[in-house]
Amino acid sequence: MRKTVIVLLTIIILTAVGGYFGYQYYQSIAPTSELSASGIIEAAEVTISSQLSGTIKAIKTNEGDSIKQGEQLAIIDAPLMKAQKQQAEAGIITANADIKQVENGSDAEKEAAQAELKQAQAQLDAANIQLDYTRVKSPIKGTVISIPINKGENVIPGTPIAVIADLSELSVDIYISEKQIGKVKLGRKVTVEVDSYPKTKFSGKIIKIANKPEFTPANIETKEQRVKLVYAVTVRLAHSGDKLKPGMPADISFKPIR
Repeated sequence: MRKTVIVLLTIIILTAVGGYFGYQYYQSIAPTSELSASGIIEAAEVTISSQLSGTIKAIKTNEGDSIKQGEQLAIIDAPLMKAQKQQAEAGIITANADIKQVENGSDAEKEAAQAELKQAQAQLDAANIQLDYTRVKSPIKGTVISIPINKGENVIPGTPIAVIADLSELSVDIYISEKQIGKVKLGRKVTVEVDSYPKTKFSGKIIKIANKPEFTPANIETKEQRVKLVYAVTVRLAHSGDKLKPGMPADISFKPIR
């Protein structure tokens, strides 16, 4: 009887020990739950501003248009610049006339006439550069996001003319807590979901992890979350066939590293 009890106890102990180590092994090979975070889809945007004072003479594009680099966006009427060019051109004519008058003059007179011509030419070059700014052009290929001015409006240097976005390069900034940042790896593929396409899963990958923590931005979830220290993580989105747009909220999920 006593031997039977000992055998049963031994079996129970071995079963318990085996169960424990079996559970530990399962935990080591079981897939880790995904990390998830939310953010807003963004595109690389460029704001093109006026370089001079004048009046919008014409707007050559519309919001939503696809444009090429160097394509014209607007034309500015700048009468002051035109007057400066005319003045510089008149200065060149005068300087050339002075040079002819001093052909037989002293070296000092000739040098003064040449200096006068040089100054007039510099003024003309500057005026031409300014007049080139009257034709506002896009520095990049992209899509016109907004045109915050209208025909006939007065502008000064710095007045926004148009906002251009490169919609082929979309990204999302998400924020990962200090406890979880060690599980994030550059190049890790992610799954992207948006409310506009609830049955579609888009893809992307992590391209940047901040080196320093920050407080969670004010537009993220609750006040309790905003006071936590987090790391910004940038996700580059794969091409979606124009389905994903800047400003869309997006949910990002991915498998953490072990």
